Amino acid sequence: MKRKALPLIIVIVFAVLTVVCALMIPMTNVNYNMVKYLPEESIARQGYDLYKEEFGGTDTANVMVYLTQEQTADSFTAAFEKIRAENPDILTQVLLQGQKEDTALYVFTFSASGTDAGVQAVLDDIRSAAGEDAAVCGSVIDDEASSQYMFTSALLATVILIPVVIVLIIVSTRSLLSVVFVLASLGVAIVLNMGTNFLLGEVSFITQSIAMALQLAITLDYSIFLIHEYERQIQAGAQPGEAIRRAIARSFRSVSAAALTTLSGFIALLFMRFRIGSDLGWVFIKGVSISFLCVLLLLPALLLLFRKGVQRSTHKSWIPSFDKPARGVFRAKYVFSFLILLLIPALLLQNRIDYRFGASGIMTGEGVPSYEAKQEITAIYGNENQVLVIYPGSAPEAELALTEELSALKLEDGSTMFTSVLTDAATKAGIIDMLENEVKTQLGALLPALADADFEIPYADTYEELLSNFRQAVIDLCTGIGLPESMVSGLIDNYLQGAQEQLAQLEAGYATIDANFRSESHTRIVLTADTTEEGDEAFFMYETLMSKLDEYEALNGYKMLGETPFAYDIREYMLVDYNRASLLSAVLVFAIILISFRSLTLPFLLMIPIFTGVYINSAIPALTGDPIALIGILVVSMVHLGATIDYAILYANTYCFYRKTMRKPQAFVKALSESIPSILISAIALTVAGFALGGTANLPATADIGMMIGRAGLLSAFFTIFVLPGILYLFDGVIRRTTLHCNFLSDDHVCEITLQNPPSHLDP
Repeated sequence: MKRKALPLIIVIVFAVLTVVCALMIPMTNVNYNMVKYLPEESIARQGYDLYKEEFGGTDTANVMVYLTQEQTADSFTAAFEKIRAENPDILTQVLLQGQKEDTALYVFTFSASGTDAGVQAVLDDIRSAAGEDAAVCGSVIDDEASSQYMFTSALLATVILIPVVIVLIIVSTRSLLSVVFVLASLGVAIVLNMGTNFLLGEVSFITQSIAMALQLAITLDYSIFLIHEYERQIQAGAQPGEAIRRAIARSFRSVSAAALTTLSGFIALLFMRFRIGSDLGWVFIKGVSISFLCVLLLLPALLLLFRKGVQRSTHKSWIPSFDKPARGVFRAKYVFSFLILLLIPALLLQNRIDYRFGASGIMTGEGVPSYEAKQEITAIYGNENQVLVIYPGSAPEAELALTEELSALKLEDGSTMFTSVLTDAATKAGIIDMLENEVKTQLGALLPALADADFEIPYADTYEELLSNFRQAVIDLCTGIGLPESMVSGLIDNYLQGAQEQLAQLEAGYATIDANFRSESHTRIVLTADTTEEGDEAFFMYETLMSKLDEYEALNGYKMLGETPFAYDIREYMLVDYNRASLLSAVLVFAIILISFRSLTLPFLLMIPIFTGVYINSAIPALTGDPIALIGILVVSMVHLGATIDYAILYANTYCFYRKTMRKPQAFVKALSESIPSILISAIALTVAGFALGGTANLPATADIGMMIGRAGLLSAFFTIFVLPGILYLFDGVIRRTTLHCNFLSDDHVCEITLQNPPSHLDP
């Protein structure tokens, strides 16, 4: 009775957990700000955190409006300022950046990201005021669009994948009802994983967009392994209860080996300093582990509860024989083996990959409306790459000198590096210059002798200091031509008395400048560079800027933020992370194979073909010239190695099993013929999942990851089916001498043996 009740209890427990986790999925926060994943010592991360604390929001939108006789820049400014006044806590700043070719460019600063409901409502108001033909782009637009694209692409990819998975399960199993149970266990595993993401606090949009389809594809094998073993035991005459116990026992090592090799790549991601790796790593570690439990607990429980239905829906095997293809591969084994040399050019091409590191290569690209809008704005105003510098205290003299120095800098092509250098001191100096010209004109009209005299108002950091400096400058000018100081003082008092409106504007101007550039303890500098957000030119600009800032002791403790600082820091960290994670993943997989096969050579022989596929996959963008997000290559490399090394292990395990009773040629063909179906089923699922993600994703990073995962399935299947068998054949003698308890049959022994109990998939 207890044995009959246990499967029902397991199903009920999983059903309850599934409902709870389904309710938790909408509660999971999705993060679109990649800066948060930078290490705390990163300049861009420190700049972002400090700026947020001192000045508020860093999320912006650029809006280019088209001017007409009825809709002037003044009317647009008034409309936008009205929106700001109605939403002061959300829209913190509206700035008219410039006017050109019957257009006006505005920059809006928000206190929250584009996924915030309040920000989205304000964006709707801005779009309405700007008109249908306005070009709108910026970080809040990218965030807003990403949240919509992420859900759509993830859903579409899954919808495309599910029919393929159904066909694969039908073909690879002998019971139609098994299809339902495999899908149920996979679906439950996905819901449990997505729901428990809530416990992590938040996940990145990249993780959220690929998790569902990828978990389905890389864990499909586990269910099929168990079903195959269960069907094998039933065919051997075991009763359902005994058959499921044997199936769990025999497939446990198969499923655990597959899970461990897959986990190795995701475990390696946890050691990245750029913490997007741990975000991806934990979600997929959790997903693979949950799928593992569902296969060993939920799927057997369903098979037992509905065992009669499973038996009644049994059909003959629809998997064709692969004996002829296996013999064909055997005949061309030496030719195929030499394809391993493709690893050399693939490695050389790694240095020619055009990596993208920042948001421009992750969140925007062709097909994204904000990308098209940005191209439209750039065509008129040029590149508007903004970099913010924030430093403690205030240093007017250093700011003035820095402004002059930065304004004179040139890019390598001779063009101006910074099209705009806005500082607190330089902006106030501009007001002082205007006042100088106005006063000198007025004094010259009264006293022609003053028209050609030198007149300069010293820099003033405050409005009160400006009045004092103004008074003294006028006194010095007038007394210089012989006027009594008492008379000059009277003239100044009369002038000031009649210029109350102008003085009020000066005072308000100083207050506005201080509000825009200063907090209680820090000052900011706003730079606009004529470069793209990343690339050689942008990084040259950034390094030049850092070297100039380092020359001013008064600016010590400065931090920077912006697209270029963010991309630069990601490059510095991720290039190291990529090598570290790749090495750690390889070591873990090597150790798993070493322990499983107890062989010194098999780990090398199995990993080389898979690594060839990994490096060919990442080298394809170098051949096509397409830029690609480095985060995409890193993630896919880990998935590629961890999820597809199973193919090599499967063939090697089957080959070694048959070599104990067969000569090399017979073991080659027999092992390959039996391995091809399992390899193809897994590879097709992974390939379809990848191409479905790549084909439906609007976000460049997600699309890159999808296309590379799709290629990973194809490449690994090809190298395992066509290249690996020849390598093991060539190194058969070496394997025999370096593998513990190998017991390979001597090639001198002539016999043919038909085995009744072939190996259970990945069992070593």
